[in-house]
Amino acid sequence: MDYKFLLLLRQEAAGSDNAKVNITINGTQVETDLEISQTSANGTITCHGEKFQPVVVEGTGLTAAVNTPDSALTESITISYTNDYFVDSDTDRNIEMCNVLYYTDKANGSDYKKININESDELVGETITDFTDMSKMIETSVSSVSGAISDWSSGYVQMSVNGDYTITFPIPQTTGRDGKYPGDVGFTD
Repeated sequence: MDYKFLLLLRQEAAGSDNAKVNITINGTQVETDLEISQTSANGTITCHGEKFQPVVVEGTGLTAAVNTPDSALTESITISYTNDYFVDSDTDRNIEMCNVLYYTDKANGSDYKKININESDELVGETITDFTDMSKMIETSVSSVSGAISDWSSGYVQMSVNGDYTITFPIPQTTGRDGKYPGDVGFTD
């Protein structure tokens, strides 16, 4: 199954270059030298009252979740910070990421859709074209992080040195009130 992920990143600017990252989803690199140019002052999306830059990436051929209420697909995204810059504590380029991210999948195999439940308790799909619109995506929280990252207590983490930061998170299934899943009943357009 194919997924789109919306990550919320920003830089603490220092030096003449913007922060750069490579992004890998389950072992496949999907972005190389992606510039993170927005800061807490000029970010275009708000998370926990802080501003971030939206970064949309696609993971293809990922395993679909088992259709049970207690199960969820777990995915991993690795953000590789590639151009750290440090002179002193006042001149230090870092990357920060919000501790929630958003996703959607190709529920019908060809289009990315937001799955809703109508008045008849049927699952219906709305085609998504703007993957930075958080209201169209499903929110999930990070369940674990590996790499030298500060804690999540502030609502975001800091990536302060070059290296790989792997974020793992659940992708829960969307269900109707009767407990059925999109894979069980399909949906209408």
